[in-house]
Amino acid sequence: THTHTHQGQNRQKPPKHSFTNLNRGKMSVARALYDFDGDSANGELSFRAGDMIDIDGQDVGEGWWEGSVNGGESGLLPASYVEVTGEEPLPANPGPPAAPVPVAPASATIFSPPVEEEDNDGEFSENSEDDGWEDDGDDDEEEDPRARSASGSSAAPVSRSRGAAGGGGGDSFGRAGTMKKSNRFRASAFVKAGAEDYMIGIENVKVRDSDKVKVEITKGQGCGWAWPGGGAPDEVKVSLGDRKKSTFSSKQMFNVTYNGGIVQRRTKHFQWLHDRLVLKYTCICVPPLPDKSFNTKFGETADVKRRANLERWLRRIMAHPVLRQDHLSLQHFLCTNYAQTSDWKKKKKDSEKDPLVGGNFFLMVSSDIPCPGDAMKTIDIFGSFVREMKQATSECIQHSAQHSQRMAGAIRKEYQTIGSGYDALSKVCTKANTNDGDAIKLSMALTGAAAKMEACANLVKLQPANDELPFMDSMKEYVGMLSQFGDAIQSSKAAEKKFSEVEKQAEATGAVAIQEKEVLRTRLERIHTVTLCEVHHFHESLKRDLKATMQAYFQAQIDHHQALIDQLAAAKAGFDNLPF
Repeated sequence: THTHTHQGQNRQKPPKHSFTNLNRGKMSVARALYDFDGDSANGELSFRAGDMIDIDGQDVGEGWWEGSVNGGESGLLPASYVEVTGEEPLPANPGPPAAPVPVAPASATIFSPPVEEEDNDGEFSENSEDDGWEDDGDDDEEEDPRARSASGSSAAPVSRSRGAAGGGGGDSFGRAGTMKKSNRFRASAFVKAGAEDYMIGIENVKVRDSDKVKVEITKGQGCGWAWPGGGAPDEVKVSLGDRKKSTFSSKQMFNVTYNGGIVQRRTKHFQWLHDRLVLKYTCICVPPLPDKSFNTKFGETADVKRRANLERWLRRIMAHPVLRQDHLSLQHFLCTNYAQTSDWKKKKKDSEKDPLVGGNFFLMVSSDIPCPGDAMKTIDIFGSFVREMKQATSECIQHSAQHSQRMAGAIRKEYQTIGSGYDALSKVCTKANTNDGDAIKLSMALTGAAAKMEACANLVKLQPANDELPFMDSMKEYVGMLSQFGDAIQSSKAAEKKFSEVEKQAEATGAVAIQEKEVLRTRLERIHTVTLCEVHHFHESLKRDLKATMQAYFQAQIDHHQALIDQLAAAKAGFDNLPF
């Protein structure tokens, strides 16, 4: 399945034949170098070696182009599978290799850590101010780190072999070619998440006991992640720091407080942490970073809203029983003082050399709990739930946004209109009999009522900041998290399909050894276990969060209506106190 990332958004499937990143121009023609059987459901093109393909656009993302065969329907194709023959060749593609990928050796991986420049002695320079983050680029540029690694646009793949694997990964299934790696580049979740390499047995590293994450039986709900240490999540806070100024710009710094210590971070440091967690914890729902939107109509400012959203995001990371255990990237982010240059760079480099990324994450999972026989049924049900939940949360956001606009607009104006009527009555009463003291007092009471209506209008205008906006923030957070479950669900489905193919092969030819089949079954169950644990964690988090969100929402509503009642009671008191 092809996916690509729009800036600042979560990964999404591109709409069929409607791409926004294409460099349009005169059509080029290319010759297919290899056969390619595309997935039409996801807008992919199918062709045979030697076919002439009209290239309609390039740079769709992750090494994919758009084209058509013989004037037929347009679709996606891997750029490395074609050779441009027209007069205007397209720019060279840095993505997938120029030929089908062979079965990878035992030390190969489709992931690679970012490469950092070193001095001649191989050590980072303590005097250098360039730690890989101090550029003038946008602090909030985002792209899918798994897609970047899978497409080859980062450093070239390196070996991650560290000897026998721990955590049940020491076998060597796949050496005889019973189940082989796909011989063509496919930017599918199964590949990008590393699940394919794990199924085949390519990933092979040593896993220490301290790196293992444990699975436990939950109360009547199957398997779930064991909470490390048995305690509550550590408290973490984000507050506004100083602005770091340069010649042409300034960047907002954020103070991150954890276990009594305070470190300063920029937005791109949060982005770095997010990318490292995504690369390492495959098929784990790593929450996407929040966007930069804020609403000045309701008193929000960019830096204050960004601070609140980053704190919410970081607390979400710390509330995940697996992510919070990360002792490299997360601990480096939370604890290393930015001013300590040498220590900062060393720990950053150690984090980026972590071999336990991608498919190796499955080796970290330690479980003695049998995988349920109906695991795939549960996962399919959850997939349907995700789609319906995304629709429901999106509708809630839409309705809240519309109601907020009415509160700040039409409803506010209604209070003002009513107040203007009271004000008109007040003026008339004073003209009726200027010598009548009671008439003047009545006029003053009407003027007071008009003022109370104006006060109600101001309360209504600002109220969405207390209830609707926090509610929408919570719903937006869940929309983002729901969008991250694609890798886990698709990896489980693809792994199930691979295992079924091996079973059919075994029945037809008898060529699959019983031992290898059982090893493959064990790995399939491990992938399912990870997905099931994520499902359980999501449901538990959703119950707690929805309860807290709705409690806060209705308390804000109660407080708001009480404030309105207080204004209305004060308006009534002006008439109660009249002497007639």
